[in-house]
This record gives sequence, structure tokens and C-alpha cells, in this order.
Amino acid sequence: MNNNKIFLAALIFLIIFPISKVVARDADYEFKDRIDEGRSLFFLVELEEDEEIEIEIEPYGNGYYHLFLFDERPEKTHVNLDKTLDDDIKDNKVAHDKGKSPDINYTAEDDQIYYVQVILTKNGPDTFTLKSNRKLSRYYLPQIPSYPLEILIISIIFSVGLLILLINRKNIKIRH
Repeated sequence: MNNNKIFLAALIFLIIFPISKVVARDADYEFKDRIDEGRSLFFLVELEEDEEIEIEIEPYGNGYYHLFLFDERPEKTHVNLDKTLDDDIKDNKVAHDKGKSPDINYTAEDDQIYYVQVILTKNGPDTFTLKSNRKLSRYYLPQIPSYPLEILIISIIFSVGLLILLINRKNIKIRH
């Protein structure tokens, strides 16, 4: 009977101990991806005031990266056609690092959503691992396809003109 109690206690310990380790672990989050030169990837993270985020890039090749953190939603990549950065990108950043293995340590000033941008500017394509102490979500810039306004206006004018012409012809034939 005594051995059964010891066996039961050991069994419960072996079940509960691994579960508590998994739950108590302060998880690091990783994204592994491949990126072409002149391209960028976006992530978002929600932080509360005085919460700290640590982000780092570990490249597999010789890529030269820029790592940005923004407190406003980015609306464009700020990467020029020649794969250089637009100077406007630095206006909205709250943190920035560049190099082969850039990293950012930042303490949030407000409760809000922050945006992370990874840009490969040289020696691409490259595969990398993005590590963070906070859960990041992929973010895609909204790409809303549309027609040039001039073509739309010309099409409407042409269609209305053709409709008026057809109605006038029909009215002329009815009178005769």
C-alpha cells in the first residue's frame, strides 16, 4: 500500500512538473524566412506602457539588414527602386539598427501597437531568423488595386455619350 502511494505521487510529479515548465517559460518567438534584396517584411506587436521588447536578426548569409520599430502604421515600404532607403523612413521610427545582425531593445512609452520592419539592402537574397521576446504577428501592407482616375472618367463620359447617341437615334426613327 505504501509503495502504491509513492508510485502515485511520483507519477503525478512526472506529469505536472513538465507541464509547469512549459507554462512558466518566458517564450522567445522566432520567424525564419527568406528575403530578396530590396524587399521588406512587416510584423506587429502590442505593447503596454513600460513593457520591453527585444528583437534581433540572425542571418544565415552575408545580408545587410535594417531593422525598424514604428509606433505608427506604415503605409509604404520606403525602399526605392535602386534598393536604397527613402529618407522619410526615419521620420516615424522609434528605434532603428542596421548591419549584419541588427537588434533593437525598446521600452514602450504608451499602450499601443508597434510595427517592426525588416529590410535587406545588400548581399541578398538571404535567409534569416527574427527573434523576439514578445509574440509578433506578420503584417502585410494593404495593396488596394485601382484604375487610374483618368481612364475611369473617360470611360464614363464615353459610355454616357454613346447611350445618349443611341437614345437620340431611336427617338428619330420613332418620329418618322
